[in-house]
Amino acid sequence: ALIITARKLLQIIYAIYVHNTPYDPKRVFVAQPTK
Repeated sequence: ALIITARKLLQIIYAIYVHNTPYDPKRVFVAQPTK
């Protein structure tokens, strides 16, 4: 479970770094992949 959570956090950080978008909790919750 920790690995999955860490991967999601890394994906969020990576997306913010690549797209250079400010941290927005609303977008994060919406953009989370449903797996």
